[in-house]
Amino acid sequence: EVYGEGVLLIGDSGVGKSEIAIELIKRGHRLIADDAVEIRRVSSKSLVGTSPENIRHFIELRGIGIINASRIFGVGAVKPTEKIDLVINIGVDHSLLLNRLCGRRVCKDCGESYHVSRLNGETKCARCGGELYQRKDDNPETVQSRLDVYNAQTAPLIDYYEKKGILFNVCGDGTPEEAHEQVTKKLDAMMK
Repeated sequence: EVYGEGVLLIGDSGVGKSEIAIELIKRGHRLIADDAVEIRRVSSKSLVGTSPENIRHFIELRGIGIINASRIFGVGAVKPTEKIDLVINIGVDHSLLLNRLCGRRVCKDCGESYHVSRLNGETKCARCGGELYQRKDDNPETVQSRLDVYNAQTAPLIDYYEKKGILFNVCGDGTPEEAHEQVTKKLDAMMK
């Protein structure tokens, strides 16, 4: 929920949706769900998003792990359900996304996340000295499979949101910080 409006962030795995959501929460907005948003049509004009009970208030952050947003930011930072007024589609070139996800390395000890392009051959975590490894789901076959599933399940929704006039596209080809900046600029401009 941003400025009292229900905002749904969509995009391929690894585009930075959770990171953008946490930045919005830091600015005083509210989380409904991370990853598994349950969407139902309540009328011919209204969609409502909610979070499954077992993951309600939780959000996964790269390099940190799973956090409870209500415990960290307070109960006012979360909400069980919200009408969807706006959908922001964060698009990323698939070859870039494959490189981003397949190049990810994680510290076995503290969970810090790195990309091989910035490691300069290092195999140890700069934070704690732990060994870096590639997650099993960050191999090219698994990443491509995740992208294929997303495209098969989400493409019809993108068309639906676009026809309703509530879809806005943002380019996520840069860093997650750049995507967050684009999203917040778009939201700030729309809510004025």
